Amino acid sequence: PNGFLRWKGRYHLCFQSNPDRPLWGSPRWAHLASDDLIQWTVLPPALAPDMRPADPDGCWTGTAVIVDGRPVVHYTGVQGGEQRTCRAEPLDDDLIAWRKDPANPILRAPAGLPIHHGAYRDPYVWRLAPGDPGAERGPYRMIVGTSLNDHGAALLYTSRDGELWRSLGTTAAFAGLALPAFLALSVIVALAIE
Repeated sequence: PNGFLRWKGRYHLCFQSNPDRPLWGSPRWAHLASDDLIQWTVLPPALAPDMRPADPDGCWTGTAVIVDGRPVVHYTGVQGGEQRTCRAEPLDDDLIAWRKDPANPILRAPAGLPIHHGAYRDPYVWRLAPGDPGAERGPYRMIVGTSLNDHGAALLYTSRDGELWRSLGTTAAFAGLALPAFLALSVIVALAIE
């Protein structure tokens, strides 16, 4: 799933889809909505691979976050094998129509890093709570999965406004990394106690 969020009392869930044929292809974000998480309504696709030079070869994995009271999605756009981070915002409160940021792609793989096979994908964005460590650098964080020297890694970014991002460097290295996600330890501990 991509861009899962609750907005105006409804749950929204997107997922990668290639409705043109039953084969691997340039995905778009199919979009479902629900009032109760049981019955779902199919909505028009939230994102389609239609913006050059950002994403003509697919709108891949990403996340949704509320920025200044509005949903914003960050996703992986692909062109010619190059993966980069793109951004879109809804044009309506039902999240039917979306507008891609004219500045897309908003982030590309940093120059000079030994990134393997152009792997720079799956942005995961969250907002720090006031008083959280590091919040003075900006309340928004993003991690992007990559492959450095053939080992998975997560690149960390910060933003004060959810639009302009600054690199904080590499946060972790693993044998392989796709679809990175961040959960605050305090949330995990609270859930374990309950």
